[in-house]
Amino acid sequence: MSGEVDLEELRAPSATNSERVRGLYALGLPPKLVAEATGSTVSTLRNWSSGATQPRGDAAITLDDLRMVAKLLLDHGVEPERAARWTTSPDPAGFEGRRPIDPITDDPMAAMAAADRKSKRLNPSHITISN
Repeated sequence: MSGEVDLEELRAPSATNSERVRGLYALGLPPKLVAEATGSTVSTLRNWSSGATQPRGDAAITLDDLRMVAKLLLDHGVEPERAARWTTSPDPAGFEGRRPIDPITDDPMAAMAAADRKSKRLNPSHITISN
């Protein structure tokens, strides 16, 4: 496997933890913020991204929640750089001044719902209606 992770791998529910970490980096999320969100260290993330160790418990769940937020944005056509910027920038309206990445451990559904709303506002042509 090459060192470059395709963002399509990040979107896949079957993505390995290694692919998820590297995909979040490829999206443009800073390692320090991913580490803070998962309650780990940048060194631990390096181990996860290399496959040397695996996240456990809440860290694994949070990693997948971050993947889902990214997936929602990317699936609606939001460019990776813009998705990363939204995820890591303070949002006074949606999160009382906090960044969308901040509540990911406490209220992941709020972060996912906000990502879905934001992506539809940024790229309304990708809205699909399902029965």
